[in-house]
Amino acid sequence: MPFTPVHRLFRLAPRDAVIVAAVACVAIVALDWFTGADVSISTAYLMPILLLAWNRDTAWAVGCALLCVAAQLTLGILHGYPHAHVEGFAVSLANRLLTYLVALVLVRQLRIVHDKALQAARMDELTDVLNRRALREVLVRELARHARTGRALCVAYIDCDAFKSVNDRGGHAEGDRLLRTVARTLVEDVRASDLVARIGGDEFVVVFPETHGEALVGMIDKLRSQLNASCAALGWPVTFSIGVGTFTAMPESPEALLARIDTLMYRAKSEGRNRAVHAVFPPPPGVMPAEVAAAAAL
Repeated sequence: MPFTPVHRLFRLAPRDAVIVAAVACVAIVALDWFTGADVSISTAYLMPILLLAWNRDTAWAVGCALLCVAAQLTLGILHGYPHAHVEGFAVSLANRLLTYLVALVLVRQLRIVHDKALQAARMDELTDVLNRRALREVLVRELARHARTGRALCVAYIDCDAFKSVNDRGGHAEGDRLLRTVARTLVEDVRASDLVARIGGDEFVVVFPETHGEALVGMIDKLRSQLNASCAALGWPVTFSIGVGTFTAMPESPEALLARIDTLMYRAKSEGRNRAVHAVFPPPPGVMPAEVAAAAAL
């Protein structure tokens, strides 16, 4: 479903939401002034309040609600509201404020539920790292970042050698335990800025933003050794084959990027497993990709 201007109002950055809400409040107050006391547009004040409740936080939305009620009180006085109806006017304002507060609390709770559901949809249920869908979102952002900055991106494709033997010997529960151990080891051993994802089966991807592969040679070798040690300590006879791609120019899509490092991972397997192979994309002038991968084998 394509985004319309209305949809974009509910996907604003917090700072932009404050600006839009402020402009909306000024416009609504002006409209309220020109329509006079005989026409009520109190419902229109809900728009900036709910906008802040969704995109900012409860405190900002409550502050906006109080300002909106204060504006309506001021306009009522300026319009010369009859003194005989002061009590009714006060009760009306109190009811409006209560309505605003209830509505913003409900919207805020809806946003919290929405964020939790969105986060759950982006996480791999078994290992609690990013799933394939979330990885694609990350790579789309990284492709856009490269278009702005021109900085290299390094991505590692990790496959567990002989994973089937663990399932055959200990059942799927043991295989699941291995996958959780791999995910935990990856998360603990990479940098805070790096992202770990499981894209299916026993295959994981680690994204190293704004990093060249040469700076990761030691880290990748250490990471592979740590994975081997973690599995050996628990009696799992598995090793890891890793394809590492450094992208100095981005491919046309996340799928094309993953396909290239997947090829490197299978090259590591074909060369004997339990190793990592690195290549630069595009390769240096006059050098074929296979030659780059062979020369940069870790």
